[in-house]
Amino acid sequence: PVAGVVAAWWIALHPSHINYSRTARGYSMLALFGGLSCWAVLLALHGRRRMWAAFSVAGFLATWTLPSGALLLLALGGWGSITAWRRQGMLGARAAVIATTAAAAASGLAYVSVFDELVKASERWGVRVWAASDDSLWALFSGGSLLVGGSVFLASLTLLGWVRLLQRR
Repeated sequence: PVAGVVAAWWIALHPSHINYSRTARGYSMLALFGGLSCWAVLLALHGRRRMWAAFSVAGFLATWTLPSGALLLLALGGWGSITAWRRQGMLGARAAVIATTAAAAASGLAYVSVFDELVKASERWGVRVWAASDDSLWALFSGGSLLVGGSVFLASLTLLGWVRLLQRR
């Protein structure tokens, strides 16, 4: 029992563990709200139209947790809109588009108040967000280089998928 208590105190007070815990918290919340967003879209596509509101709230919370949550919001909103459009036509896609737009607008309005701090934080990581569009795009694509072949490869696959989807229509 003494070793367990000593280990618990040691890990609770260790600077590396404290730093990692603070850093990882945002990602775990993003995973939670991302999962809830996905679940809400799936339920909405299966006929529970009120779940589009739940998707909007969960998508906003994912984006508010980490700004990169906006990519998840837009991807799920786009997928949900296209799927609803293919199943039910424009009337079915309308709720998905409204929910995605509402969450994106709420996220944009929420970030207005902390915009300066967000820019300063990005500069600490070596990314000058509003410097020049070429620099921002390079930072976006080079940031995914740890993924299989980088973000350019994944973006190419996504574009190919969109082309194939549109060819089927």
